[in-house]
Amino acid sequence: MRAGADGAVELDDALPDRQGKITIATAIAGTDVSAETTFDDDNCYDIIVEYTGDDVVHWQSASSDCDAFR
Repeated sequence: MRAGADGAVELDDALPDRQGKITIATAIAGTDVSAETTFDDDNCYDIIVEYTGDDVVHWQSASSDCDAFR
C-alpha cells in the first residue's frame, strides 16, 4: 500500500481471497516513512492507516464482519 503526497492510496497487491496470515506494508511516496504489520491468525480485521506527517501507524480491530470470506 502506498500513499502519495496528495493522500491517494494505491494497493500494490490484490487483497487475499481467504482468511489467514497477512502482512500490511505502507510507504509514503517521496519519504522514508513506512510501517509493516503482520496478522497471523484467522480473524478478520478492519485496518486504518494513519499518517501523522512524521510516522505511519496501523490501527486494527479484530471485530470486523467476516462475511466477505464466506
